[in-house]
Amino acid sequence: MKSKRITVFIKICFIIYLLALLYLLFLQRIFVRGSRIQEIEDYGFWQSIKWSVNLIPFRTILDYIQQMDPISIHSVHDYAFQNIIGNIIWFLPMGVFLPYFSQKQRNFLKFFLTAFFMIVCIEIMQLITLLGSCDIDDLLLNLLGSCIGFGIFYLIKPVLLKQNN
Repeated sequence: MKSKRITVFIKICFIIYLLALLYLLFLQRIFVRGSRIQEIEDYGFWQSIKWSVNLIPFRTILDYIQQMDPISIHSVHDYAFQNIIGNIIWFLPMGVFLPYFSQKQRNFLKFFLTAFFMIVCIEIMQLITLLGSCDIDDLLLNLLGSCIGFGIFYLIKPVLLKQNN
């Protein structure tokens, strides 16, 4: 009975995580930041798309690192720091949940390919909807976070999977 409640709790946590990710990646950009309709009207859809793409690895990361203020790095207002760390942290749970729910995802290569495909889909959706940017650095940081989460899964695997026995 206890293990069933824990499994239900973990499933609820996963659903909450997915909803939070959906809000963070798409919905907050509509509700909080507003749309980019004016930019599209002024410059056109394709120009807006062009401005939203970065395919050069580490360009955004290095730009953010150069923008970081060592004095305010501990401040929650440092956007560059938040962006780099946030892109990693927000995908840590994916690295725990995927192998927890799917035995196949416990193979690192399969997990890595699944995470890669999911993140590429997110980046493409952000680009097409103009609700974010399509940035290779986001892909790299999100993958790093997922892989760290995968490592965490294996550290806590005995505890997580004990409740299923």
